[in-house]
Amino acid sequence: MAFVQRANVVLEIKDDQVERFLDQGYDVIDEAGNILQKSVPQDIGTLRKAYVEHIEEIKQLKGQIKKLQSSKSPSSRKSTTKKEQ
Repeated sequence: MAFVQRANVVLEIKDDQVERFLDQGYDVIDEAGNILQKSVPQDIGTLRKAYVEHIEEIKQLKGQIKKLQSSKSPSSRKSTTKKEQ
């Protein structure tokens, strides 16, 4: 059995119903009320907020990548080709 919650509604459901309830906006929780698996947000406001947060995180990560790439020293490789005699 699993517990799901949406707003102030908590339901105990069979394990094979979890995906259906996640699709309906319920979060899977444990007995203490801690969220084990979040559902996909159902309202536009929450989706917009998540979108903006993800875009900002992507910008930060791209900045870190550029910084790491620019600080990387060019590797000096030796030629491994043999001279023919």
